[in-house]
Amino acid sequence: MSMDNFSCVDTVRGVTREAPNLFHFTMFKNPLACIINNNKLIGPKYLDWLRNLKIVLDFKDLRYILDAPIPPKLPSDAKDEDKAALAKFHKDDKIARCYMLASMSSDLQRQHETMKHASKIYKHLKELYGENPRVVRHQISKELFGP
Repeated sequence: MSMDNFSCVDTVRGVTREAPNLFHFTMFKNPLACIINNNKLIGPKYLDWLRNLKIVLDFKDLRYILDAPIPPKLPSDAKDEDKAALAKFHKDDKIARCYMLASMSSDLQRQHETMKHASKIYKHLKELYGENPRVVRHQISKELFGP
């Protein structure tokens, strides 16, 4: 196995395989990449995708980003600890946003790549696919009776 590939269990098919060079970035060279790689958001699987995204974000202590309000810009005379907190928020937000985009289908990536904050992406996806009873019923019907 090369340095650019790693083994992971495909949760859909239950087989161990080498993941191709999909996650070449250092932050994705970890077991969490398997979760992201095997659970792409394609629409009706939103609840499954969200559960897996939260697992990844929990592991990285980033889950708070999904619901956190976007902090305003600080005045130039702000305290150093406020500047550090804001810098941490923006770093965490960027990482969460990258995990979210990496775990979406190409079409959804294109729709959301211009959104600058993970919380805005999360809110938009929630509006599109959230725990709407109609979407949940459709997902259950599809799993029971096929496409």
